[in-house]
Amino acid sequence: MRDEQALHDILEHSQLIPLFQPILSFAENRIYGYEALIRGPAESPLHTPAMLFDDAARATPTAMPGDLSRDAYPD
Repeated sequence: MRDEQALHDILEHSQLIPLFQPILSFAENRIYGYEALIRGPAESPLHTPAMLFDDAARATPTAMPGDLSRDAYPD
């Protein structure tokens, strides 16, 4: 694990950043839907999803990746 305290701080202070990437239909020339993405803070070593979810899995092996990001998205 890179930094257990960094992961704890990100979760404790609700610093996960939700992003929505459009899914395009080139055949219909429109936005088909959106893919929800999650990132850690830009200045954090856990900014990228690979590092973020890797550390989360090591810290809480029974948690699913979606559990980490669910609270970052508005209802």
